[in-house]
Amino acid sequence: MPTTSSRRPRLARALAIALCTLGAASAAPAQAHASDGAARVDPARFASLRWLEGTWRGRLPDGGWFYERYTFADDSTIAVSHLRDSTLALQREGARVMLRGGAVRYENARVTRLDAKGVDFAGAGAHRFTWAPNGDGTWDATIRGTDRAGKAYSMTYHMEPVAARQDDRAAVRRAVLDYVEGFYEGDTTKLVRSMWPEVRKYGYSREQSGAFRGMAMAYPSGFMRFAAGVREGRTKTPPNAPKDVVIFDVADLTASAKLTAWWGIDYLLLAKENGRWMITHVLWQSPPKR
Repeated sequence: MPTTSSRRPRLARALAIALCTLGAASAAPAQAHASDGAARVDPARFASLRWLEGTWRGRLPDGGWFYERYTFADDSTIAVSHLRDSTLALQREGARVMLRGGAVRYENARVTRLDAKGVDFAGAGAHRFTWAPNGDGTWDATIRGTDRAGKAYSMTYHMEPVAARQDDRAAVRRAVLDYVEGFYEGDTTKLVRSMWPEVRKYGYSREQSGAFRGMAMAYPSGFMRFAAGVREGRTKTPPNAPKDVVIFDVADLTASAKLTAWWGIDYLLLAKENGRWMITHVLWQSPPKR
């Protein structure tokens, strides 16, 4: 998380604790453990935090942003990733939010209240955190405490979901175009650039009888063999061959698209690996019967 003052690193750590342990609440408050004030949380209540899965950005007091991703590793653990910036590249893995023995903890912090109005979290020392929903898909994390000089502070961070960025959609489209142009032009550079090394491609080709026959194309051998045939003239791309791309969805690390090419229709799944969109699966068929 960016730091702009001597107090920011400590508050940033406190914010991470707050964000990782907040969640959707049920109508009745959780009961507290008498030993340490931690709220008693059962697996069903912990599961209500699944709304938190995804990528979020928070507004810093100086106007900047920080980026976090939350993922359920299992039914009692939330994994936290700190992202570098708006590119959503991984900066580092964070600590885990864990339900253990009926209590939710993040390192030394614990949930002390969880109800329909929000969640209170007690961190180290005098630090306290509150989360409250805004009813529009966003939420606020408020941190309260006392600094080293004995001065009380309160800081609120507004959290909002990160939608797929336009440059991600453009990169997905470019990967699909590299795929089809690689076949059309016999350009192996474009094919390698767009394909995941373990890509799976399977399709249904219509025979002269009208029946369909299933077939797999191995990577890289089948892809490179087809491209070589185009370069050497054994396979010819029809004039004005279509390459129409429809992007269905782009998420943080996954995407789906449809390609209409001269050989038929391809449905593609893509993944973002090390900041680059690549095609992981292709399912295709010859043009539909008219």
